[in-house]
Amino acid sequence: MWFAVASSLASCAHEPSNNPPSRQISSANVSDEDFVKVIGDFGVSQEEALTLKRQYDADNTKEGWKFHHDKYLKCKQAGSTEEKPLALHEQCDRAGEKGIFLNLGERIQKLQDKNKSLHADPKTNGKYTFRGFHAKAHGCLYGSMNVTDPDTRPEWTRVGVFKEKRNWLTWTRYSNGSGLIQEDYKTQPRGMAVKLLGVEGERASIFGNTKLEKTTQDFIMTNKPFATAPDPESFIEFAESTAYGTGGKLLHLGSFALKHRWIVPILLDLKLKKSWIPNMGAINYWSGVPIALGKDKDGKLFPAKFLVKPCANTSYIKYDYEGNVTDKDSEVIAEFGKEEKKDAANKDYGRRWLKKLAAKYDICFDLYFQEQTDVDKTSVEDGLNEWKEEDSKPYKVAQIIMPKQDFDTPDQNSQCERLRFNPWNAIVDHTPMSDTNQARGIVYFSSARHREGHDWTHTTATVEPRLEDHPLYGAH
Repeated sequence: MWFAVASSLASCAHEPSNNPPSRQISSANVSDEDFVKVIGDFGVSQEEALTLKRQYDADNTKEGWKFHHDKYLKCKQAGSTEEKPLALHEQCDRAGEKGIFLNLGERIQKLQDKNKSLHADPKTNGKYTFRGFHAKAHGCLYGSMNVTDPDTRPEWTRVGVFKEKRNWLTWTRYSNGSGLIQEDYKTQPRGMAVKLLGVEGERASIFGNTKLEKTTQDFIMTNKPFATAPDPESFIEFAESTAYGTGGKLLHLGSFALKHRWIVPILLDLKLKKSWIPNMGAINYWSGVPIALGKDKDGKLFPAKFLVKPCANTSYIKYDYEGNVTDKDSEVIAEFGKEEKKDAANKDYGRRWLKKLAAKYDICFDLYFQEQTDVDKTSVEDGLNEWKEEDSKPYKVAQIIMPKQDFDTPDQNSQCERLRFNPWNAIVDHTPMSDTNQARGIVYFSSARHREGHDWTHTTATVEPRLEDHPLYGAH
């Protein structure tokens, strides 16, 4: 497939940028109060947090908060003898990556075992092995994804499951980002994962392996326009650093934060702007890293990121052009920006508000895609690179609709726990791209296998959902 715009951009010379990869997470001025508030959520005392803050300030008051992503703009490809700048539509495939990512899979299983010890309450839960990430679900809702008319959108979007106008049956899971079952007011990303059923076609291959689900297509997102870390190894290291030792003390977050300065502005953003969520079913979510939308004329995968926004015509929440809430149904949408109350009533507020919304309305999201337009501004490999809409215009390709339902039932909650999401539950036209997505394929698979084989007492084994078992099967 040929894309004229991409072709013209590919011929442009690239000069590395002096800007941080995401302007949203660059911050040279962070108050002591905000710093303590964020780091304190991870079990660090005020005294320890202030000591860490002084080290930041003394080390480098401005540059210490910036994260330069130039190293993700070049690569020594497998079989090559030298490192070269990445071209448009090119991802980095280094020698020995599979072994590195397999090691990350082993490390996530050890982290699952660590987290399991914190969930040992025989009166309520037993000793469960949960997902390595996104362990706590707010709920799983059935619905459909309705693809828009391909004649109304650019040619590069007319690929794979978006090739033609049709409806796909879906399961959508909302979750917290941590591998621990925590109170919803804890600082962490929120997730939305959508699984399409009955998707036929050649499966995407990760290091030659296609032994994942056979007829599904997963789209995995969080409420951040970039990933939690620039690359998979630092992400696993961050997850390990947030494991808790005795007395609720963090094991390694202080040393991690000194080594990886980019993490604190991200935590600040999550804590101060996105910690209190008005409703999990009424906020924006982004893929963070790209997947393919087919191939270009040279046979290279065509990188694209995706995002969802609440549909413009929803009755329960309305936004202005800047994204500010202008009107809402207060029965189903919490007060936006409400001060968090760390009490028992709010520890599960995500599920509570989602239930209210799903009981009263059809939940609706518009799904958009952005194409890679520039190696620097829309990087494939740098997980912290936000693809800004002025650099890559989003195009609507589908609408996800979850009809009114009571999802908080024993059967549907059991189905929710049994679902396994993985970006490599995909057809070849939507092959996941970047080191981060390659690592996620192995890490998520390792996590699913580990929870299947260890004290899987709260439900039965994970399962690929069948199209004919979907509540809307036969209605579309």
